[in-house]
Amino acid sequence: METLNLPRGGNLRIDSIQADVYEELIPFIQAHASGGFTYAGPDCAEIYFLTGLKNPTRTLFDSFDEPEGRTERILRAIDAHHITTLTFNDQPGFAGKINQELEQAVQTSFPHSKQVGHFQVRWRE
Repeated sequence: METLNLPRGGNLRIDSIQADVYEELIPFIQAHASGGFTYAGPDCAEIYFLTGLKNPTRTLFDSFDEPEGRTERILRAIDAHHITTLTFNDQPGFAGKINQELEQAVQTSFPHSKQVGHFQVRWRE
């Protein structure tokens, strides 16, 4: 266990492997995000806290979100807030993997990607 070495990490102590992931991931997201918003899912609300960026949806944990029309709601929120960076959690705790429809929908408009631990970051210029 070690203290998370991030400005918003406080005295949070986590597994050293996870600390390495977040210490690479969070500055990377911040460097590619603009406008104060990002989208992160499924089930990775910590991204919003650790980056200081806002969530464009009302959803913190995807398993509680209404499935009907979900992809369209997320895409509308991404467009409405001019989001430039998305983060997908490949190992969510409860919600299951990222919705394939959403993942396919953003591949063209977010052409750049990088894998950081179990997170896939997608961004556009």
